[in-house]
Amino acid sequence: MEDIGATPIASKQYDPTCMVSFVEGLVQQMKTNELDRSDLITFTALVTIGVDCVDRGVITEAIDLGLNFATEFTRAFSLAFVLIHIMRQGSDTRTAFAIRAGLIEMTLCFVDRFGEHESFADESFRG
Repeated sequence: MEDIGATPIASKQYDPTCMVSFVEGLVQQMKTNELDRSDLITFTALVTIGVDCVDRGVITEAIDLGLNFATEFTRAFSLAFVLIHIMRQGSDTRTAFAIRAGLIEMTLCFVDRFGEHESFADESFRG
């Protein structure tokens, strides 16, 4: 799985300049597929099972996905969960890069977009 997740989507023999990994390409595809549930499940599975396939491109694309394409609460919540996992499994450098790439802005965008969502009124949701 690690080889699949980190391998460029175009063969180096076909396009030696391709630096987009499968996972980064998957996140890019999620933008055009309106954050398709099955793509989100695949993305979540690849990232959370311990496959080391997260690079700067994946982080940047996932934050852009959240900022500009996550308009439905459950999908935005799932994406935020994946990003939390990415930050927990990564290094301080990865976290610093994510903050520079817009992680805080994405979080504030979610608060603005979904702050009045009915899930927040549910006491069990708050933990």
